[in-house]
Amino acid sequence: MYDHKEAKIEWQSVPVIFPDDFASALFSRGERAFKRCMMGDTDAAGFWKHMKEHSTWFQGNAMQSFPRLDKLIPFSLYGDDVQCYKNSEIGTCSIVAWTSDFAFKNSSLERYFPICVWSEHCSTEFTHEDVMEAVTERIRSMVDATFIHDWSSSGWAFVFSSIQGDLKWIRDHYNLFNFSANDCCSLCGAVKSDPDVSWTIADFRPTAKHVGSAPDLTAFNLAPSVVFSLPGAGPDRVVHDCMHSQLLGTGKVSNGSGIVYLAESSFWNDFQPSGTYPDAMETSLRLAHKDFLQWKKSMGIKVTQPRFTPARLSRKGRQSYACLSCKASPSKKIALWIAERATTHATRQGASEMDKLVATCLKTYALSLQLMDLAGLVLTRDEAERFYSLTMTHLQTFALLNKKSRSLVGPKATGKNLWLLLPKHHHHFHCAIKVREERVNPRATSLFVH
Repeated sequence: MYDHKEAKIEWQSVPVIFPDDFASALFSRGERAFKRCMMGDTDAAGFWKHMKEHSTWFQGNAMQSFPRLDKLIPFSLYGDDVQCYKNSEIGTCSIVAWTSDFAFKNSSLERYFPICVWSEHCSTEFTHEDVMEAVTERIRSMVDATFIHDWSSSGWAFVFSSIQGDLKWIRDHYNLFNFSANDCCSLCGAVKSDPDVSWTIADFRPTAKHVGSAPDLTAFNLAPSVVFSLPGAGPDRVVHDCMHSQLLGTGKVSNGSGIVYLAESSFWNDFQPSGTYPDAMETSLRLAHKDFLQWKKSMGIKVTQPRFTPARLSRKGRQSYACLSCKASPSKKIALWIAERATTHATRQGASEMDKLVATCLKTYALSLQLMDLAGLVLTRDEAERFYSLTMTHLQTFALLNKKSRSLVGPKATGKNLWLLLPKHHHHFHCAIKVREERVNPRATSLFVH
């Protein structure tokens, strides 16, 4: 850790709750409590049987032959940064936690269990690995069926499943999915920019050249985290996080773009008959927010979203790409609301091709969110195909809107500089492919809100 008073790096003690100690303490409270936190209401035996048939990861895992699959718990690591105090580095904390994938329907406190919390203000480039070196050895014994633990006599066991968390955390601590670099994907060779568009993240066709290609893992291989020495841990087990990638990522861009597009299309009022763009946008957004509040009240939805303003949508002028600042829960509800409004706009007489594309893009995204909420842990074939179809349609339409938006000219062109394409859109693409193959609800590996 860094001592600011002495201006030097030094060894300091950091409190850690080792996962095996926590699991033992929980088990001592009774098997019922242990089962609730580890299993939820999941049919574990049915899940693992499904994974044996559809998951190459589990097919090659030693624990696939464990005799009590009904008591096999998927262990996952979670990492994130938390802003404890706004606009203050001192208030930023790093959190490492663990969870069981089967507990995805539990409340947050019965799902994610803390391992360690440290201040980013005092951390160094060595802090994470120093902590995880000790934690990893405890996890290694925890997921080894030959070790005897308090829960072993009752037939319970753990298997290392995945690494979850915010993409920035994954990049900073594991040298994977560097969204700042041109080669931003650690699952394939897709890049942000290339003379051949088929290699770029803008190509969401199943036939794109990057599909199935090998990623550049040079940075990862130079100094792999000790976490990846765990059995079954690899870059492919850094799983998609729908909350961070969609609700707090691509969803903020699509929601913001949808709201701005409808505002500029005079959906809520006659847009900018005179005056400046920021003033006109301010007036339209005030009406849009009032509309959203009325909609959520009529739907019995209880979420809080500050009023829409040009600043909160990063849209003080047509030269700025729209992105709505909001939390995860309102992000999902706004997606449902704006999809409804865009559909209404696109079905009116005289609707343009762009109006219909916008409605398709927003509606397919909203429907995919609803599908994840309604489906169980293992999707049916129809559900998996529908999720794949909805996601692909959303992404391909989004890419088309991005292209059309960038090509618009004129000082008052409607929809100019919207639909910003992000690396997280490409990760969503991988998610759709994986869901189609394994039929596992991606909500299970994310702090996905209702």
